[in-house]
Amino acid sequence: MKDSVVRGCLLHLLYERQREGPIPFGHAEQAVPPPGGISRHDWLRAVAQLSEYRLIDWTPLEDQSGMGLLSGFAKINDFGVKVLEGGVAPPIRISIDESRQTTVPRQEQAPIAPTQQPTLYERLGGIYSIATVIDDLIDRVMTDARLNANPAVNEAHHKVPPAGFKYLVTEMVGWASGGPQKYSGRSMSESHQHLNITPKEWEAFMDDVQQTLDKFKVPAAEQAELKEIVNSTYGDIVVGKPTT
Repeated sequence: MKDSVVRGCLLHLLYERQREGPIPFGHAEQAVPPPGGISRHDWLRAVAQLSEYRLIDWTPLEDQSGMGLLSGFAKINDFGVKVLEGGVAPPIRISIDESRQTTVPRQEQAPIAPTQQPTLYERLGGIYSIATVIDDLIDRVMTDARLNANPAVNEAHHKVPPAGFKYLVTEMVGWASGGPQKYSGRSMSESHQHLNITPKEWEAFMDDVQQTLDKFKVPAAEQAELKEIVNSTYGDIVVGKPTT
């Protein structure tokens, strides 16, 4: 029988019995005999070769007979397991009969969790990153002359402290992007219908949004998703007609 096949049989046996710990070979008591068709000489030579190439851990026993008989304990190591399972190339030729090819038993395989894409909330960096962006955006919106030209908007901007707007908008973006937050403010329609915001003013607001996103170098894909969320409120916010 070819040496590579003998090595394969031996490595396969050690793999199957790895939970037993070191196994006796050679002339040790209760030594594992070679399978049918393999001579003891070839069997022990395979042990020596696998040990030499560090596929197994070999602990020799002192020969009490003085005849130089090979005896000891063998155990497959992590490298040998990886070679047998096909994870790495063997440093020496190993041949295994296809009918005995080793695979990890199905019940021992770790369950493969379905790949789950991160939410927009996660891709934006979570609530701290969102709060940083909103802080800049609200400061920009509050001082935008294009928006404050609308008396109702100007009054709303100066009626309450900016910190309140920042809190609610941060909360809303966190919620809308898939975060754990719950928006606690009024609906977009209720909080904007009396402001008579025009399409032109909306365009100015979206320009502010774009400037803030660009300032913080928010990636294009996340910008598109975030602006889609913002634009979904258009019908509830823009109730005035364009000025001529």
